[in-house]
Amino acid sequence: MPQTMTPIPATVLFAYADQQIRRSAGALWPGARIDLGTHIPSVTGYVRTIDIDGAPLFAKYSLLGLSLVSVLRGTCGSWTAVQRAQDAYVSSPHALLAREAGQLRLLRRAGLKTPHVAGLDAGVLFTAPMSGPTLGDLVAKEPERTDALITGVLRILGEGLRRINTTEAETVAIGERSIPATFTRKFNGISGAVYLRQAGPHSSVLTAIVARLQRMRMAPVTGARPLVYGDLKPDHVVYVNGPDCTPVFLDPGMGRGRPQADHAKLLSRLILSLFANPPVPAAVHAITTGLGAVVEHSVAGLGKTERSAWLRELVLLWLMDTVNIVSTYLTCPVVLPMPPQAVTITERAASLLGLLDAVSADLATRDPRTVWALALSRLSKGVAR
Repeated sequence: MPQTMTPIPATVLFAYADQQIRRSAGALWPGARIDLGTHIPSVTGYVRTIDIDGAPLFAKYSLLGLSLVSVLRGTCGSWTAVQRAQDAYVSSPHALLAREAGQLRLLRRAGLKTPHVAGLDAGVLFTAPMSGPTLGDLVAKEPERTDALITGVLRILGEGLRRINTTEAETVAIGERSIPATFTRKFNGISGAVYLRQAGPHSSVLTAIVARLQRMRMAPVTGARPLVYGDLKPDHVVYVNGPDCTPVFLDPGMGRGRPQADHAKLLSRLILSLFANPPVPAAVHAITTGLGAVVEHSVAGLGKTERSAWLRELVLLWLMDTVNIVSTYLTCPVVLPMPPQAVTITERAASLLGLLDAVSADLATRDPRTVWALALSRLSKGVAR
């Protein structure tokens, strides 16, 4: 991180990204009518809707493979330095969106439904829009089906991932998106401490949670790690043809990871949605019961020691992922539009961080099986506040 950081104006960054999107669209579809549409609020990449001769697409652009929050804050240097680095970055076959395009194609070849990759040029990825209820929408609408819905998604995804050639997958792996990698990158050393201070009134409790998680560390990996989806959020699972049909999977971040990685990401983001849009107590109870059942299926064949180890990794990954995203929301520059859920999360941050603080303290001192049971109970109470 530079010694001094000069924030980059969002208007400058957005105008530059729009220029790159228009240029790439023109290169891919010469002579076509190009109409830029809505900017989709995000703290990670720059996303816009776009029409090419009346055909709707999504256009995604990534600055150096980093979050927009980091770039706008000035952590990558001046705008001149960012542009210079970006020119070299987008020409690499290992650029983030080039790998994402490769992953979408691999997943489709494995029999999973993914958005059609309409084109990739100079760091801009164009994909077909997918409309329909998401996994998060269905859980909110039918909380009593939480177990069945999530178990079904994990089964379909697991079968597809097992059909993918791991050598091919490793050539387009997005390891930097993994929960532990993101956590380490955000909170490492002096720069991590500086970053945490930017969380304002929540800085103290967030710092305590991060320090506790850093002391616990992940268990050593033994044997080959499985291929995981990596970014399995509820809104990345879309039921285009209806809730009883096979879903479409968006925005992969595949790589080798821990067996609990996809469970943890789903758990983390579903819990965030509960805090953002608290349902009635009966629905919260149904959802937490369903989450408990999903995990029970996953550890059913394990012995006592293995079950404890599995649950410890699950809870640790869940806490890390939630800290990763909440810290991004709390330090987001006011000039960067955030999704509505992110805004609500920042408003309810005290309750959410209270849950993370309690569960992380439990995990440091108690048996993971007890911690998990207590976490579900604490969640029900925390959402109701």
